[in-house]
Amino acid sequence: MKSVVKSHLLNKRQKITDNRVHVGLTGQKMPDFSLALPEEVCAELGRRVRARRLALNLSAEELAARAGVADRTLRRLEQTGFSTLATFVRVLEVLNALPDLQEVLALQPRSIKAMRAQAQAAPRMRAGRRRGPTLPEGAP
Repeated sequence: MKSVVKSHLLNKRQKITDNRVHVGLTGQKMPDFSLALPEEVCAELGRRVRARRLALNLSAEELAARAGVADRTLRRLEQTGFSTLATFVRVLEVLNALPDLQEVLALQPRSIKAMRAQAQAAPRMRAGRRRGPTLPEGAP
């Protein structure tokens, strides 16, 4: 039963992600990460690593050697997107792509004035207390 439900959800999500793509600076279509499954995000990052390597005219063996990782590790990263974070960062360093990570998870500073305005604009509302069904008068 679980696999049927999961399959249905994946099919539904696949339909959504097929329609939701961004167009990058190069005009290439890229999936919207906010709607993608974690495995899809990893696979896309692996494809991007491979594309960047090929754009720099580096062989897989040369990139692996420069990054200090095994050829097989780099191959797995490019094909599946799975690797350790340290390996991913080493590979990005060799590909001159570390500046691309600068904004990832960076907190955006906000002024006190902006925080006060946000707090005043949307006061917190609580749900009312749930009450049981009422019985008509004279009911047992």
